[in-house]
Amino acid sequence: EGRIASTRTLPWPLADISREEVRIDLGNQLFWPRFMSLPMIDFFLDALGVPPSSVPSSNKANRWLQTLELPSLPEAWRNRPYVLFCPTASTPIRSIATPVRSVLVSRLFEQFGFPVLGFGPVDHPQYVDVTAASPGTADFLTWVRHARYVLTADTAAAHIAAGFDVPTTAFFTTVAPELRVRDYPFCRPVTLELPGLSNVQASDREQDMARLNAAYQEAMNSELPFAPLRAA
Repeated sequence: EGRIASTRTLPWPLADISREEVRIDLGNQLFWPRFMSLPMIDFFLDALGVPPSSVPSSNKANRWLQTLELPSLPEAWRNRPYVLFCPTASTPIRSIATPVRSVLVSRLFEQFGFPVLGFGPVDHPQYVDVTAASPGTADFLTWVRHARYVLTADTAAAHIAAGFDVPTTAFFTTVAPELRVRDYPFCRPVTLELPGLSNVQASDREQDMARLNAAYQEAMNSELPFAPLRAA
């Protein structure tokens, strides 16, 4: 509040807003057509009246997150390396299919040899669910910040990891990765083929979830594009 402009909660009398005053709509952007045709940061810059081309790509990777004061990790993990698994996105069709989650934990452990921490239950001996130790956004930021690597289908985790230069592998199902991680040099996207579901914002329909599961099972037959591990 007040750092960029004053905010007003709708409804607000139109007559109380000066015609000369700049007005920025902070409503749900999800169904704005350009949200699915522009890279996300360019969409928001354009909505704020800033020409996207005037901002260099190096300034579009959320590194302002590094200026935040964040809580410490739980003592048990403060000096222990770990990789982070964030399988759940905002909707089921964009989340990692449940049947392959333990497989991906194995891939992470085999690749890096560190404990795999994450959010939500996964039946694997090298996995630790830290959901209870992440009660708020600041805690989630801290877990991502200190990870040596992130594997995710949650773009929130990918955006945060980019801000802290944490190497990431990110799965994309119904959204093209160039619309979300174009400016993140340490992110390796994996695009799953789901014909007919491009740009679908949300779905948990049985037939769509079956196609999602099949696409992930197919992806498990290939090597994942891991980036080099983040230095300690």
